[in-house]
Amino acid sequence: LRRYADFQVQLARLRDIVSLIVVGALLCRALSATLAVSVLWLGGMVPAGEFGTLWLNRWLGGAVGVLVVTPFFLAFIEPVGRSRGAKWYAEALVLLLILATVSAFVFMPLTPLLYAHYPLAFAPLPFVIWAAMRFEVRGAAVASLLLAAVSLLGTLNGYGPFAFFPRHEGMLLLAVLNGIVAATGMVVAGAVTEMKHERSLRLGLELLRQVLELLPVGVWMTDSHGRIVRSNPAGR
Repeated sequence: LRRYADFQVQLARLRDIVSLIVVGALLCRALSATLAVSVLWLGGMVPAGEFGTLWLNRWLGGAVGVLVVTPFFLAFIEPVGRSRGAKWYAEALVLLLILATVSAFVFMPLTPLLYAHYPLAFAPLPFVIWAAMRFEVRGAAVASLLLAAVSLLGTLNGYGPFAFFPRHEGMLLLAVLNGIVAATGMVVAGAVTEMKHERSLRLGLELLRQVLELLPVGVWMTDSHGRIVRSNPAGR
């Protein structure tokens, strides 16, 4: 990714997030699953009829691991930075508590409704999006990992919307859910981050324009070929 896609591990750009999803999660894990299962099949350890099922398990497991776990470590590869203030931390804490509560409601035995086939699996998604919009990549990564942990624990213990399926099918469906939620949160976070950077750039350019207009000395800006592209009133 870093060599061929100009990938930055801080995930500060939308293109980095899309590269991680498409190349890192989907394509690379598909190649890995193909190689691994092919070796087992050629060695006679996997019957031909189970090749597709084992490949799907390997691919989904690896892809969801990249989507859910990898962004968490990459997002915190650098220090958090300056203090955001009490309100910022309070909102983050409230969001995590609400997300944990909703996730437990869906995937834990907190209500009799969970013992029927109700489509509640995507109920936590709005709160992951909330985390992505307010706290960007780090918020989306933490929220997705929290949801994955609660949903996995509940499903393994026989609770939640996927507990009624056979164990194998239920875990595959859960993996798809967590992968979709994580990818959605990361894409939203990347888009929000780029919007903020673009707004900051516009404000910086406007400030520069105002400074140039007020400078009492002449200033000229040229392109790489030496052509004057901008000047201030004092220069003109």
